[in-house]
Amino acid sequence: MPRLATNKLDQDAVLYAAADGDTLNSVGERTLAAGVDLSVRWEERQKEALDGQGNTITLDATAIVGQEILIGSLLWHGALADLPSPVTDLYKVVTRSTIPSIRGDQTRRVLGLQRYSDSLPSLV
Repeated sequence: MPRLATNKLDQDAVLYAAADGDTLNSVGERTLAAGVDLSVRWEERQKEALDGQGNTITLDATAIVGQEILIGSLLWHGALADLPSPVTDLYKVVTRSTIPSIRGDQTRRVLGLQRYSDSLPSLV
C-alpha cells in the first residue's frame, strides 16, 4: 500500500520558506529563505476555506507536501531550474492542515494557496 504522506508527490514546486515568527526586513517585508525544490501534488482549483480567524477565504490552489511548511511561505509551481526572472505566478500559503493516518505513523500535509501579486520579498 502506498505511503499516505508521500503518495503521488510527483510534481515540482519551488519553496520560499517563511521564517518561524515574523522576521521583517528594513522596509517591513517578510524575510524568506532562498528557493529550494520541493515535491508536491498541486491542484489549481478555486474553493472556499476558513482562515485562522474563522473568516471565509477563497483558495486558488492546494498543494500536498511531505514536510512542515509555515503560513506566509511562498510557492511557485515548477522546478527551480525553470524559474523565470523576475519570478511571477507566486502563491502564498494561507492555510495548512495535517491529516494523521489511522495508525498515527504518517501525516499528510495540505496547504491552501492564494495568488501572490506582489514581487518576491527579500531573501535570507
